[in-house]
Amino acid sequence: MSSLISILIVSLISLVGVFFLAIRKEKLENIQLLLVALATGGLLGGAFFHLLPEAFKSFENVRLASSLVILGFVIFFVLERFLHWHHDHTEGISSHHIKPVGLINLVADGFHNLLDGILITASYSIHLK
Repeated sequence: MSSLISILIVSLISLVGVFFLAIRKEKLENIQLLLVALATGGLLGGAFFHLLPEAFKSFENVRLASSLVILGFVIFFVLERFLHWHHDHTEGISSHHIKPVGLINLVADGFHNLLDGILITASYSIHLK
């Protein structure tokens, strides 16, 4: 029962983004940079202060671990550029247009939610208080 409550709490927290859809477009555009900076800082802080030190402890070859981190940055940079942007050279002006990524977002979000459920269930099956 406690695992279901945990999954419910995690799911409800993820609904915070829905409330930003109710904000007026002008106000949302004003705070968009702040929200992106907050999300980026949270993700990078979690990675550099928690995940990477654990990874370096488990690797005997630190250069290999460092190379894999840099490779991950390069792969995701190329992936982001390939999926989201293309150049349009009309009338001598180069402009960027975002491709629709709704399907990719739905699949990724579904996969993310599935993994959340699996991880929460696994953590309760290992140690249940």
